[in-house]
Amino acid sequence: MIKILTGFFITVCFVDLIILNINFFKNNQPSPVANVASVDTSLLPTLASKINLLEAEIARLSTITPAISPVAITSAPTTKNTTRHLNYLPIIGSLSQIAYDWVDVPGSQFYFDTADYSGLKEVRFEGNLKLVNGNGLAFARLYDTTNKTALINSQIQTSSQQEIVATSDSVRFLSGRNLIKVQIKSLTADTAVFTSGRLIITSEY
Repeated sequence: MIKILTGFFITVCFVDLIILNINFFKNNQPSPVANVASVDTSLLPTLASKINLLEAEIARLSTITPAISPVAITSAPTTKNTTRHLNYLPIIGSLSQIAYDWVDVPGSQFYFDTADYSGLKEVRFEGNLKLVNGNGLAFARLYDTTNKTALINSQIQTSSQQEIVATSDSVRFLSGRNLIKVQIKSLTADTAVFTSGRLIITSEY
């Protein structure tokens, strides 16, 4: 009897559970969507045309190579600070002479080597010179005894009766240790006078 009652009770519970599930699903079914918005299909051809135009423009731009102008790259010059230095080499000896050709000034010999001066830029000849009576010109120059040649740009001149300091252009010395001397002359029967001189030596380093 107990077994029959128990089975009946279980059957009733099972039927009730089925009924409850049926009601639950009925109450939770989604309601149909109301007022669904309609799509305007008349715009589709226009959109498709614009898309085609964009694709064509993208394809055209992909074939264009941008023009790049070459840029010249220059390195900044390296500058080196240098200082100018002056040295003076006295030239002794003097001579007063009426001479139409070059004559040596006694005691004016000296040795000179451009390699003795670091950073040598130029050398100028400076002499104390005058012409007695002042009719014409008096000249003085440097002569390279070692190489037997007058030095280019070493000549100075004056027509003054008063002693003046005359300075040459930049003198071109030959390489090596050479014996140099002073020579003078005049173009008239007047006396050329040389009393002293010096080299002005300019270096940069």
